Amino acid sequence: MHRISILSIILGGLSIHAAPFLVNRTPGFNSARILTTWLDEYTGRNQDTRANICATIIADKSFEPHTLTRSLFEFSHQNCTLEREYIKISGSAVGTRDTQTDWLADYFGLPLDFQSVLSFAPHVRTVGVILSNYIHLDRFVCNSYITVQLPLVHTTWNLDFQEHIINKGTQGYPVGYFGPTAVARQNLLNSATDFFQEGKAPTLSESVVFQPLSAGRFYNKSQSKGGLSELRVTCGWTPILCSDYHLGFEFIAAVPTGSKVRGIYLFEPILGNGHFGEVGLGLHGHATFWRNCNETMSWSLVGYMMMTSLLSTIQQSSFDLKNQFNNSKYMLAQNMGAPIRQNLTGQSGGVLVAPVVQFRDLYAPVANITYCNVRTHVGSQWDITALLDFEHDCLRFDIGYSYYHRDCQRFRFPCQTEVLTGVNVITPLTWALKGDSYSYGFVQDTPIPLSATQSGATITTGLNYQTPNSPDGALNIAIDRPAPAFSGDTDVTTSPTSFDQINTSIQPITLVTNDINLRGSQTKAATNKFFGAFRYYVPTCRTWQPYVTLAGAVELGTSSDHMCDSQICCSYTSISQWSVWAVFGAIF
Repeated sequence: MHRISILSIILGGLSIHAAPFLVNRTPGFNSARILTTWLDEYTGRNQDTRANICATIIADKSFEPHTLTRSLFEFSHQNCTLEREYIKISGSAVGTRDTQTDWLADYFGLPLDFQSVLSFAPHVRTVGVILSNYIHLDRFVCNSYITVQLPLVHTTWNLDFQEHIINKGTQGYPVGYFGPTAVARQNLLNSATDFFQEGKAPTLSESVVFQPLSAGRFYNKSQSKGGLSELRVTCGWTPILCSDYHLGFEFIAAVPTGSKVRGIYLFEPILGNGHFGEVGLGLHGHATFWRNCNETMSWSLVGYMMMTSLLSTIQQSSFDLKNQFNNSKYMLAQNMGAPIRQNLTGQSGGVLVAPVVQFRDLYAPVANITYCNVRTHVGSQWDITALLDFEHDCLRFDIGYSYYHRDCQRFRFPCQTEVLTGVNVITPLTWALKGDSYSYGFVQDTPIPLSATQSGATITTGLNYQTPNSPDGALNIAIDRPAPAFSGDTDVTTSPTSFDQINTSIQPITLVTNDINLRGSQTKAATNKFFGAFRYYVPTCRTWQPYVTLAGAVELGTSSDHMCDSQICCSYTSISQWSVWAVFGAIF
């Protein structure tokens, strides 16, 4: 385990919105790679040939893992010496816990005095081969062509999270906090890893169930996917084509064959672009500004731009809540329902009023209940490349710059007529946030399920114990609309042996579908790439000519360091990576 530095930065009320998942751009949508592959076809050097067939071997490796981590989480702790960022987890009884930054261990079935640190260094590696061909269609339309790309890739994603346990904890939960009986330490989890990765849950009682985390889970080992990421076809025409300049247009279409976003794991491997179909246009041109007298050397400027729209598709993910913002999907929700048991009422305005719902002996992470199908699309993505080309006989050297941008990925719930297989979208009067409220009160030895909710709780704190170990916390003093609880005309107390009356919510505030923060989960991407390439044509007397191209690039992703104080936010979630590729082909 890496040693964690002490530095922490406290963020205020503003926040960087966390992405529900990350998607890298597909290997086929890469103008720098395409241009270094088809440069001689675009500029007309190979105008008298029929086709160019090639295989491009690619290898990409991400760097700057802290930018990926910040995209997935809101952080208050940064490590200046290691490329890791971290989250502190502490129970509500930890006297030194920071209620602004520490995630509340109570939500994860950990002891009241538990403390640990989770650190992250996510990375992505992709290798593969892109099978491509460029076919001249001059017999049909002068200077027309078609290209086909088949990217066969293997991508590996690793969240690389580690846990450093500071205190395993010895304190269980008092009677009423989770259920009608106290929860002993041995019935709780031993680490946050048990909750986030292993899918474990505490054993609360015979009647009360705590669901394990089933969506947005962490995984500290590599996960991989391999196969055909897409089928990409372009049909082009070059109306202006001379030896010293050209201008061409193309229509672009891509059929998705890769993987869809499933959302079971937070940092899941995605093959392709997230299973979007694509349609769009391309534009390319060049101008030769110097050529020697023997026409054996030349300098040229070359440009290529492509833009596609990512068509609507269905993806699955879990989402945060609007009012709780980042990482609230890891908070704890309680199931609420009717009819009301044990004649529960609350005194409001001097009158005993029955709640509309009360606790139904079931807890679940918010991620489980916001996990759903969403319809998503991206208005456009574009990739613009400019390069300086030097040609000398059979050699070609290129150096260039490429800018990639993807618009906001928009989410909406599918139409009611669409099939929502496996969806568990929250419905009115069904779920509510528990926070650190007590779910049970007592009339002597009779347990009374309450209607206590905490809609103002966050991932870092409940409201009863904003001061750790507050003596009034067990009274439910900071729940929604607190009212003294009664069963019939009898006071409901905090425990079977207590005379202190507990509060319940009249009325409780439950979660509805509109509380899911779809618009705040929107993401976009932008990268700046610098690359170089070298091509060599192998001399031959045959009717076909082999060639090889070697290239490398560094791509710098843009991240959202600015803060959002709105539920509507579109954050940059871009991957920085090194890339190398080698093209082996033949011209016929």
